[in-house]
Amino acid sequence: MLVRQDALSSEALGKLVDGEALAVQVPAYHSPELCEEIAGRVLARLGSGYQRIYESNVRAFTETNGDVDARREYLAESASLMSDVRESCHPLASPIDKLRCELDELWPGGARLLRHEARALVFGMVRVWRNGAEARPHLDVLRESAPDVLEAQKFTDQIGVNIYLRVPEGAGDGEGALELWDLGLADSELIGDGLWGTYGYRREALPSPEVVVRPQVGDLVMLRTTRMHAVRPTCSGERVTFSGFIGHSSGSDPLLLWS
Repeated sequence: MLVRQDALSSEALGKLVDGEALAVQVPAYHSPELCEEIAGRVLARLGSGYQRIYESNVRAFTETNGDVDARREYLAESASLMSDVRESCHPLASPIDKLRCELDELWPGGARLLRHEARALVFGMVRVWRNGAEARPHLDVLRESAPDVLEAQKFTDQIGVNIYLRVPEGAGDGEGALELWDLGLADSELIGDGLWGTYGYRREALPSPEVVVRPQVGDLVMLRTTRMHAVRPTCSGERVTFSGFIGHSSGSDPLLLWS
């Protein structure tokens, strides 16, 4: 189920963490005009960045697992990276900081940055998806991919967040759309094995997605990343987002944020 609301609410968050919804979409969560301006500023400061299926200003935390030097670099630079994003937006408000505040205000246990080795993890990485870039059907589960992060072992669910600063011209026709299936790690007989030598699952082995979200500039989309999800390719321009994850343990515990 997709929940669409004019504003983020504690009720919508509750439906996500309770498994009643696969995703929540808040259209025009941040001013589309300001998002376009911020996208230009962010791209001007991105430089070569980190290259994966998308370009980013920071390596994903899970990609530092097992790499001592990469983990040390990530933790040493996390605070300055978040400050740099804030500076890119100044004097405009940072959309990802706005989200951090609202999550803290709306959730009964509040919200805070996830920390590891006494350092805050980045929340709000920049993702730039160029023409042809896509994400195959996959799952994002921190407790599986980073078993040394003890707080993650308590998570009962994990939420991905995307604030869309720029979308391709064909977004309304489904370019770059998010596809969601109510399938997880326990559904191995249905989702099959992952693709050898890469990430993700075979799309042809899956049923049709249960939810398809076509985000527009300024939208906030939150999705359960412990359930199968994918991103369709684009061919009419780049897609730029502020992205991150939220870990949930129980209603009385704070939401934990990272990228």
